[in-house]
Amino acid sequence: MSNKNNKKQEFKHNADTLFKKVVEFINTNKRYVIAAGALLCFVLILFFAVGKGGLFIGKKSSSGDALKFVENKDKEITTLFENYYEAYAAGDVKALASYAAPISDNECEYIELFSSYIKAYKIDKIYTQQGIDENSCLAMVEIDIEFEGVKTTAPGLDCFYITGIKTGHLYINNLYSQFNLGTHEYVTEDQINTCIKKFVMRSEVAELQEKVDKRYEEAILKDEDLDFLINSTMSVAINDLMSSLKLLQNQMPPVVVIGDSTDDDSGDDSDDAGEGEDEPEPEEIVIDPELEITEYAITTDEVNVRFGASKDKKAIGKAAAGAKVIVIAVDPWGEWSYVQVNDDLKGFIRNDFLITQDNDEAITGLPGYPEKDAKATIVTDGAELVTSMKEYNRTIITKLTEGTQVTVIAAYRNGFVKVMVNGKTGYILLTTITY
Repeated sequence: MSNKNNKKQEFKHNADTLFKKVVEFINTNKRYVIAAGALLCFVLILFFAVGKGGLFIGKKSSSGDALKFVENKDKEITTLFENYYEAYAAGDVKALASYAAPISDNECEYIELFSSYIKAYKIDKIYTQQGIDENSCLAMVEIDIEFEGVKTTAPGLDCFYITGIKTGHLYINNLYSQFNLGTHEYVTEDQINTCIKKFVMRSEVAELQEKVDKRYEEAILKDEDLDFLINSTMSVAINDLMSSLKLLQNQMPPVVVIGDSTDDDSGDDSDDAGEGEDEPEPEEIVIDPELEITEYAITTDEVNVRFGASKDKKAIGKAAAGAKVIVIAVDPWGEWSYVQVNDDLKGFIRNDFLITQDNDEAITGLPGYPEKDAKATIVTDGAELVTSMKEYNRTIITKLTEGTQVTVIAAYRNGFVKVMVNGKTGYILLTTITY
């Protein structure tokens, strides 16, 4: 009896460990990215459940039939995913809404950003297993992602919850997308959550995870361009986007209507709010060059705080993932920032582990001022990119020629704009750019 109890406890422990590992993997969007929607994540290898053809047998249903995880043979499901991935690669959220719903405005922004790096998706295999009833199923899709300007494709693994199988209105229930499961914008159903949880706890998950992980690592090691795109360029862009979104959690989802051809813009305009009324006056911004501004940033992951601006310098402490730090200055190469983590810890953290946060003195996106992530052009030849907005610790990183494009990170009331240019981060005067 003791051995039996020990085995049960060991099985439960292994199952719990596996589930936590999968959830932790999903929530870690700093390294991988996947097109099914992110967060915080930045995961190319997304999976909520996996299996291997008809070899995988699940628990018995109430009718006594085994719930099998099988390779898909349904042409309608295949067509659904072909259309879904084509629309996703194009960033066509309007078309995408014909195959997956609901899609929030925030997820639309995420999709549009992510798709800007994507050339195409190739579907390798689709597997399905019945969901909570005969009208629904779980689907796992193995894909290869082709990125713009990169030769090597990256493997991915997406999981979806499909409904409408019996009613003839087949669509992806997007409440269970990676994006919503990460952000919790919309309330989800406990019964389906439990179904997905059991799905990911199958012993075969580890096998497929290992297979896809191995392919992914091989692709990254093979192609430096792919590595840099995913783990640097896209990671920074997506983290910046996610930090700028206003997320309201646990809203009731909108009513899902698939295939509705009604054009919302074709109706009577009599209900348009505020039509003919005077627009409110924009806030008057007073630029004060003497204004002292404390700049904050959020760490994207647990990260070493180093004695100097180099990976070779000694780590003098760590900043936890999501820690709010004070940015004191950027290093003279524009690759690291000198930050204050707490009263007892100051040091250098690489800029790609930091997300700049707006504060009370930020004017980013206000009328007449540059938007976050906007492209701006240098109009003053020899404009100085500097390490700090404060004069006493300011040095020149580089001088920029007229016509150089920079990406806006933040704009402030003291007349400085934090920008990124050619992999360097620094500050430049607002008067030297056009946007």
